[in-house]
Amino acid sequence: VTWSREQRHDTPVGFLGDGLDQQTASFSAGWTVAYERATASLSHTYSIFDNDALPQDSYHTNFSEMSVTWIVSDRFTVTPAVQMQLQRDAGIAGAPPGITNQYVAATETSTLLRPDKLTHTFHYGALLDNGTIADDQHNASTEFVWQLKQAAVNDPGYALGLSANYEHATRDPLLTTSTKDENYKVFLSFKISS
Repeated sequence: VTWSREQRHDTPVGFLGDGLDQQTASFSAGWTVAYERATASLSHTYSIFDNDALPQDSYHTNFSEMSVTWIVSDRFTVTPAVQMQLQRDAGIAGAPPGITNQYVAATETSTLLRPDKLTHTFHYGALLDNGTIADDQHNASTEFVWQLKQAAVNDPGYALGLSANYEHATRDPLLTTSTKDENYKVFLSFKISS
């Protein structure tokens, strides 16, 4: 549990800006259970931002997350996860409060292709904004790492990495000026470990 408050005790003469009187608080709870080859976790956070000087800027947020890590074999691990965030703002005077939802689904895998030599990781995530396709975002990344030399005491290790990333954002189809954003990236890296 956290709580904080900010206030301006002395306002300079002639100051025309907004006042300062705000407080934040958050309450978190979580649960984790571990088995021989799997771990599951669930958490929830409720946070408050109250702005007495500018009430329309106040909001309350609920954030929940659940993930499971499953060790399928000695060489393969998969971790699916889901997140949900609901934010309710105070709204402008005379108007109903605004509510926004965001949902995130993701999965990550780790594969040992050749012991002590070659590994592969993959991640995919999808952000669904307000449950519609407006401003949805998708991201996928993958990396292969070839260990050239294992690290030892006072002797660093070396590895080569080849990674790629793809991002796709869908804009509001109701806007005629809307476009789809896509990005592709490929990296070759040299890694030093100790």
